[in-house]
Amino acid sequence: MTAPAPTASRSGTRRASAGRQASASGVGHWSADLRDPAGLRVFVDLLPPRRLGRALDLGAGEGDLALALSARVDRLLALDPDPRALAVLRRRAAAVDPHLRRALQLPARIHNVDPVLAPAESLARWPSGSFELVACRNVLHLLRDAAAVLAEVRRLLRPGGLFLLSEPAVPAAVAAAWSELLSARDGLPQTYRSEAQHRELLVEAGFAARRAGAWSMRHHIPRAGHEELFRRARAVIGAWSDADRGALALRFRGERIEYGYRCPVWACRPVGGPGRAGHQEDER
Repeated sequence: MTAPAPTASRSGTRRASAGRQASASGVGHWSADLRDPAGLRVFVDLLPPRRLGRALDLGAGEGDLALALSARVDRLLALDPDPRALAVLRRRAAAVDPHLRRALQLPARIHNVDPVLAPAESLARWPSGSFELVACRNVLHLLRDAAAVLAEVRRLLRPGGLFLLSEPAVPAAVAAAWSELLSARDGLPQTYRSEAQHRELLVEAGFAARRAGAWSMRHHIPRAGHEELFRRARAVIGAWSDADRGALALRFRGERIEYGYRCPVWACRPVGGPGRAGHQEDER
């Protein structure tokens, strides 16, 4: 029996809407690379060979990851606070892009993905052990309390369940300054973290966390329409070390600042009882 769909909070919807409005102008935290089948394949390949039961895509957006995972699960709830994004997801599920179909072996129509209009902070509405798989991509930096959401994910997973998390990795020395710049650009608070900080969050939430892969995406900050932010960004980034700029592939190219992320994918299993600290594992 499917649990009632929680409703979206106004603050959650505003955060998602702001991000997608920025995306529409080419400067948001969304990227065309999110739809790259090669990046989505990293997640699919981490699933066990057997078919999984109930799954949750946390912050599903327009459904890229939800559609990619759908062929390997019985039912998937695609959770997002933006009704416009979920409308796009419904259209995409009704007529799957041929390129995505071929790359990920998907059917022409996908019937087992249920869009749910709700923010990540609404997870308490589902009973413990509701899901065999939870996935979350490029969302954690948008959450006010990432640790609390991760603790809820830990609670929602069945024993032996799998949590796939991916976030942009930003050098710890510049993560705060980078978060401030992108928060100003997109008009919504964002907290970027280093790979080590993500690992620490996962372990504290009670996961055995293994860095199991990575994918990449590119963005830019244009000068047009963002003159003041552009000048401030040049000044701030100019003071960084070559290593920190290199980690974000930062380049000043005329009227735009280009940058990119290497996004680790963490394969996580709950360990111990609720609230028990997890442990770290290296990529193999």
